[in-house]
Amino acid sequence: MLGHLWSLLPFGPSPAYRLNLFSAFTSTLALVFVYQTVVTLARRRPSLAGWTAAIALGTATTFWAQATTTNIRSLTGLFTAMTLYFLVRFGRSVPSSDKAAGQVPNDRWLILAAATLGFGITHHVSLAFLALVAVVYVFRPTAPCGAHHAAGSGRSWLG
Repeated sequence: MLGHLWSLLPFGPSPAYRLNLFSAFTSTLALVFVYQTVVTLARRRPSLAGWTAAIALGTATTFWAQATTTNIRSLTGLFTAMTLYFLVRFGRSVPSSDKAAGQVPNDRWLILAAATLGFGITHHVSLAFLALVAVVYVFRPTAPCGAHHAAGSGRSWLG
């Protein structure tokens, strides 16, 4: 549906050209989210790490080939990158010193991750595997949310 709306925009010589441009646009946004995710995770020289990750992915043969043709993979990559970014932000939303004081993380990042993942799964069902990873990440024993998001602690239901 997004591709159809994009193909109706009044630029470019043909709908095929506009859809190829849509793939390039979504792939570029995916690289932006990869950069932001790595910058959030990196402790030393975060900007350099983010640029390295984005350039490494952007120049990879497979990513480049999918970014320049009309297909489902570029939008799937965008949904994946967005979900991972929101999950990382959720995990980092409470500083370590406040975790000991019983502070709970900001749920907006978790809500954004869930919404993005939901849209992603409706786009391509392969992102259901990412949903499993997200559940384990959110409810892991050292999760910032602790018992706030689960009945009991994450440690009890993970075994």
